[in-house]
Amino acid sequence: NTILVQTQDGYTYSNVDKAVNVDDSVMISVKAKNEVNQHLKLSKGSHVFIVGGTHVGEVAKVDDVIPGTMKRDKLVSLVEGDEKFQTNVQNIIVVDEKTAKWIKQTRNASVSA
Repeated sequence: NTILVQTQDGYTYSNVDKAVNVDDSVMISVKAKNEVNQHLKLSKGSHVFIVGGTHVGEVAKVDDVIPGTMKRDKLVSLVEGDEKFQTNVQNIIVVDEKTAKWIKQTRNASVSA
């Protein structure tokens, strides 16, 4: 059986580990003909880039994943420094530690300029 993964930007990949779940991220190698080369799981301790809500543009760590219900979407509890907050899981993208550090450095450089 082949697992197909469709990304937020509309691409579909078939060469993916069966452990990939909804809300996880995959890293794509553009040098290797767009093959998936890394799976980033949404779980406690994961780094995320926030793409919607009050904290848009920030990077935080996942403290907890709160399952959704019939009436409420899945939420994530996030921590950044001393601040703790929650957002809808659709407002985040899981990133690796290297990317999280780069985003923070870039953001800090543009704020201080």
